[in-house]
Amino acid sequence: MILAFLFLLLAASLVALAYALQTLVHLLRFRVPYVATPAWAIKRVAELARSAHNVADIGCGDARVLLAIEQNNSSATLTGYEAQWWPFFRARWRTRRSAVKILRDNFWTADLRHYDFIFLYLLDELMPKLETKLRRELKKGARVASYGFIFPTWQPAEVITNPAKPNGSKLRLYIQP
Repeated sequence: MILAFLFLLLAASLVALAYALQTLVHLLRFRVPYVATPAWAIKRVAELARSAHNVADIGCGDARVLLAIEQNNSSATLTGYEAQWWPFFRARWRTRRSAVKILRDNFWTADLRHYDFIFLYLLDELMPKLETKLRRELKKGARVASYGFIFPTWQPAEVITNPAKPNGSKLRLYIQP
């Protein structure tokens, strides 16, 4: 009995170590940690995406944003990109009974031309390169909602503040000219 318990403890420790190592490698490689989007921002993104036809969440984490959009806009095609395996599996599990498609893929190599609404919550250091990619690939009128981080030269069409924390992180809506 004790041997079985020790074996189980060892197996759990190895899984935890594998997850920690994978997270470290991912942070060093992509420099994007998993951080959940606040509920107020999810609600506003779902409202902003109400009329969208093709929606992407790049770095979708656990897919909460996509599921909220699906509740407001069930006719949209919804795709999440997630490179980390643990959030990817959480997202796949959470979306198993929905039409949301989750890809374990690197959005840098993905073709984003057909999306008319994109949500992202990334990091400042990625925004210049991402701005170039989105401005090159997106069609005129496509909208991009960014939580917390800004593009260096693309001016937002709207800046949305959390009513409960006016000095906190903001949601910015960009429109492809």
